[in-house]
Amino acid sequence: MATDTQAGTTQADTAEPVVHILWMNGGLGCDGDSVALTAATQPSIEEIVLGALPGLPKVAVHWPLIDFECGPETGADNFIEWWHKADRGELDPFVLVVEGSIPNEAIKAEGYWCGFGNNPATGQPMTTNEWLDRLAPKATAILAAGTCATYGGIHAMATPTTCPRRSSICSTRWPARRR
Repeated sequence: MATDTQAGTTQADTAEPVVHILWMNGGLGCDGDSVALTAATQPSIEEIVLGALPGLPKVAVHWPLIDFECGPETGADNFIEWWHKADRGELDPFVLVVEGSIPNEAIKAEGYWCGFGNNPATGQPMTTNEWLDRLAPKATAILAAGTCATYGGIHAMATPTTCPRRSSICSTRWPARRR
C-alpha cells in the first residue's frame, strides 16, 4: 500500500467510496422503466457504471436487468446477498431504487402480493414491504422509479392490492436516513 508520508495518509484513506445502487424491481409493475433506462444515451447506463463521466462517484449497480453474471441464489455471486449486506449495515453508502407499485401486504389473510428474494432464516419469500422496512432507514437516498413506484400506477385503481394513489416509498413510513 502506498503511503503519502507528508500528509500521513494512505491511498485507502483517500480512495473514493463506491456508492452501491440497489435496484429493486420487486414491486407490482411491468419493468418498463428498467427497459427504458437501458436505451438511455445522455448519459448511458454503461457510461455511469464504467465511471466514464467526470464528477460522478464510482458506482456498483446491483440490478436484476444488468447483473447477468449473478443468479438469485447462485452464480458469480449471490445476487440477493447485496440486499442482505445493506440490511446488516455492511454497505455504506447505498441508494435504494424501487420500481413497481407497493401493495398493502397487511390486508392479505395468507400469501403475499409481491416479493424479492428469500429470508435466509426462514427460507420464505421476503415481501417488497419488508425490504423497504429494513433498508429505507439505512439508505442514503431512496428513488421511486416510474409511475407505479411514484403514484401506484394501474395498481392504484380499484384493485385488491390497495396500492396507494400517491408515493408510499418516500413517505414518513420509509424515509431515507438523514445525514
